[in-house]
Amino acid sequence: MTVKRHHPEDFQALPEVLRQRYAPSPAKLFAQDGSSPEDRTRTRQQATEDLHALIVRFAEHAGMKKRPSYQALLRVFEQQCELVESKVVVRAKTGGACMQNPSDPEATYDGHKGQGYQAQIVETCGDSNDVQLILEVLPQTAVDSDAGALEPLLNTLEEKGRLPDTMLADTSFGGGRADGPSHGVPGRPRAAANDSPSRGWHDNH
Repeated sequence: MTVKRHHPEDFQALPEVLRQRYAPSPAKLFAQDGSSPEDRTRTRQQATEDLHALIVRFAEHAGMKKRPSYQALLRVFEQQCELVESKVVVRAKTGGACMQNPSDPEATYDGHKGQGYQAQIVETCGDSNDVQLILEVLPQTAVDSDAGALEPLLNTLEEKGRLPDTMLADTSFGGGRADGPSHGVPGRPRAAANDSPSRGWHDNH
């Protein structure tokens, strides 16, 4: 949070051990806490308890509770922590739709793609074309499923009068039914196609 910068008196009123625990730079934070599974579990628990303590301490602070940094604390706690019989614990599973970086709060996480964003791209890919053109781009966060991208993009292509004669895509698009019809457009799995259709689909991360 920005307590030290905007409210130095409140910062100095925090317990000394808490201030010293988070004094190192982010790159060195928790570097002295050990790297064993037990050490990491203990460090996560301590950070969770500190997070909750700060949320409670500044919940009614007029100068802090509406700041983005405080709102980020609330969001992280809601997504990754919980109270169990008055004890603060780390959730066993959080999923990918949780904050990865307070400086980029909309970025999410995917186990294969990592943190950040992705883009679904529709482009022509016919052998007879002099050039291949990008027709549509759908920006997404990393956690968004490929299966949910098919219909929105086809809707946009239809609105613009650009529906393809044939669609070529990985089977993950459309929930594993890239060979099924949608908007009257026949499709084929990209890996199984032997010739080039009039439209291609790429998932760029």
